[in-house]
Amino acid sequence: RILLFYREAIALHKKYPVLREGSVRLLYQDRHVLGYARFNREEQILVFVNNREEAYGLEAQIWPAGLPRDREVPLSLVFSTERGKESGFGIADKEDGSPAGQVTYTVSYGTLRMQLPPRSAVVLYRKEDAPGSI
Repeated sequence: RILLFYREAIALHKKYPVLREGSVRLLYQDRHVLGYARFNREEQILVFVNNREEAYGLEAQIWPAGLPRDREVPLSLVFSTERGKESGFGIADKEDGSPAGQVTYTVSYGTLRMQLPPRSAVVLYRKEDAPGSI
């Protein structure tokens, strides 16, 4: 099981160069809960881990990672421990390699609010649209 986890983590690092080359910023820290970002001007990856035995209501300042402060922001779910319950985790990609789960979280005054299940992790991705695109 741990070997599969490492294989999937390596696959994420290969697929998203920002995980290797982007800036790093700690976004959230609490007892057994951690959130950080890897980012550059065009892309942001947010990683949140809940190592508690119970669910956790997270409120994290994400604007320091280059995300907007006061509007809804589309974030793609690219990894979740809730995917594929048999193995306990999984990369959330479609067959064509695009992110499977387009999820919109409301960002209010630079804060992301989400519920993390017990002993879980999520990786969220955002790529800035080209200027002038819809």
